[in-house]
Amino acid sequence: NDAFLNKALQTSTGALLEPLCELLHHSNALAHSIWVETFPYTWGSLTPDEQQALTKPLGTLVARDCNKFQDLRRPNVVQGLLEAVHRCKPPPAISPPILRYAGRTFNAWHSALSILEDQVALLQYASDGRKDDPEEVVDALSDLYRRLGEHDVMCGLWCRGSAVPDTKVALSYLQFGYWSKAQETLLNAMSKASQGGLAHVTKTEKTVWEEQWVQCAKHLNQWESLTAYAREVNQVDLQLECQWKNSDWGALRDLLQDPMPSDPAQTKIYDIYNALQEGRLQDAEKHCQEAFQYALKNWC
Repeated sequence: NDAFLNKALQTSTGALLEPLCELLHHSNALAHSIWVETFPYTWGSLTPDEQQALTKPLGTLVARDCNKFQDLRRPNVVQGLLEAVHRCKPPPAISPPILRYAGRTFNAWHSALSILEDQVALLQYASDGRKDDPEEVVDALSDLYRRLGEHDVMCGLWCRGSAVPDTKVALSYLQFGYWSKAQETLLNAMSKASQGGLAHVTKTEKTVWEEQWVQCAKHLNQWESLTAYAREVNQVDLQLECQWKNSDWGALRDLLQDPMPSDPAQTKIYDIYNALQEGRLQDAEKHCQEAFQYALKNWC
């Protein structure tokens, strides 16, 4: 026993790391687990100045183009980075747009959401000179909630940051499905803002009004009004949906010639309908398969 203990005491860290690195090359799951467990301890051992110096490069690493080659792998590098970042105390202040991009692109939804939720909670308590933009954090968090279908949580987030009582009233109507009352309340708020009656309304809150007015109009089948609005603000995605709902296949076909809108999977559905209307069954089948691939890529 004494000989064994003496030998163990003489063992260096390098002697342990060399075989461990060899094992990590043979197991992605083990590499992911080791990184997630060790990085927070390493981060906590750094001085505040060292942590601040490493924060920006860490965000740059998450957003690097080379990570795109791993977007379909599970686990991938970005998932490991964000999961480890979320466990750090204090957490690195990664930019909200980077977190939004990483969460939706690399299937790192929950890690990105947790980090953004922590950033929202810390905004009002920050006293260390941070320059977080509250609207930027809320916008990123709201986008991830919307893509995951967490509409009630998203409404709660908007209510928390709203400065106009009409916003909270409209959101409450929306949650209970009172579309007409919600639309009327939103129009009243937008009218007050345009007349200068609401002095401290943020750009984010005005965007919420417009987006939720559109949702109300969709539920109330006000497609003619939505068509005019979409053309005025040049929203290609909304124009496509309006022409589809109005069965204006000629206008839909013309819009589909433009560059790909923001939702390729939904656009492929419009391609399918357009091909069926023109009797191009083989093209419809092709678009259907492509839509499947886009959907699987987003959610697998």
